[in-house]
Amino acid sequence: MSSITFLVSSCKIDKSNREVFWEGRRIQTRGHLICSGEDHRFIVYFVEPGNELPNPTYLKSYKLGAIFVPVNEMDAYLGLANEEEPVYAYLNAARPELNSITVNEPLREEIYQGY
Repeated sequence: MSSITFLVSSCKIDKSNREVFWEGRRIQTRGHLICSGEDHRFIVYFVEPGNELPNPTYLKSYKLGAIFVPVNEMDAYLGLANEEEPVYAYLNAARPELNSITVNEPLREEIYQGY
């Protein structure tokens, strides 16, 4: 199976400026959100303006997914950490651009099967 959906059981927020080494280059970030559940992790990195966003990824062997989004989207993602409704993460190795976190139980596997 090239994808997984998991219920997020904890979120860790870090708003500090950091440099992340990803795919052979250095990316300036203004923080990140780590969502964990079951035995998987999903990291959302908030990227400084002027940086090209790296491609999303799902490393199945490490049970780790990551996306990079502009820093101006930070508040929307951090709001999920305080959400009272269940939060889910969806990771897809074949189509990592579909990686996401949501308050709705994801149906992406059914929706995107034909792509």
